[in-house]
Amino acid sequence: MVFSNLSDIPREEILPGILIRHIYLKSTLVSIIEYAPDAVIPLHRHLHEQISLVLEGEVEETVGKEKKKMGVGGVVSVASNILHSSKAGKKGAKVLCAASPVTKPYKFEPEE
Repeated sequence: MVFSNLSDIPREEILPGILIRHIYLKSTLVSIIEYAPDAVIPLHRHLHEQISLVLEGEVEETVGKEKKKMGVGGVVSVASNILHSSKAGKKGAKVLCAASPVTKPYKFEPEE
């Protein structure tokens, strides 16, 4: 797939109120995450490094022991195997995430 349109990429509900679209290449994964108001991605970790950019709304990001509210334009970088989570604000949010290396199919596994 060289050219596409985001609306043609299927959305998957990975958690209540969390819809995600994935775009894969051999070594890169880009995801668009749509959060319903107050939706939460609980603490989890994964092999790939992740950079997230808030496109719409507001999210509260937790990375390791740090926590910060991020609005439009906010960027968060997560190293491999670091516990992290996010929670959307009252109006929901949309976040673009880039990750490498790729695990396909992507599996989300919360950790407590």
